[in-house]
Amino acid sequence: MTVIIAAIAMILIAAYAYINVAPGVAAIPMQWSPSGQVNYSWPRLTAFAALPIIGIVALVLLNAFAVAPPDVMVVIAVLFVVIQLLHIALTRRWFAKTRI
Repeated sequence: MTVIIAAIAMILIAAYAYINVAPGVAAIPMQWSPSGQVNYSWPRLTAFAALPIIGIVALVLLNAFAVAPPDVMVVIAVLFVVIQLLHIALTRRWFAKTRI
């Protein structure tokens, strides 16, 4: 059940980000240097879909092979969602700085 809830949450967050975050930008930053410079960017769809895909695959594999107990699965799922939200927040901040 944790995998399904996390998958739905990550997909909905990615869809929201694709539509609303940094509108009109074709390439979304995926990594920043400590000084705040963009190291590399990915195409918009790939950038917002990458974390949910990685997260869902990881959760499905962990669940299928019973590598982690259920309470640890919840923690891992929450971490994937938090990382996705962090990427979106950093992208918003980058967009606000570059559009001023």
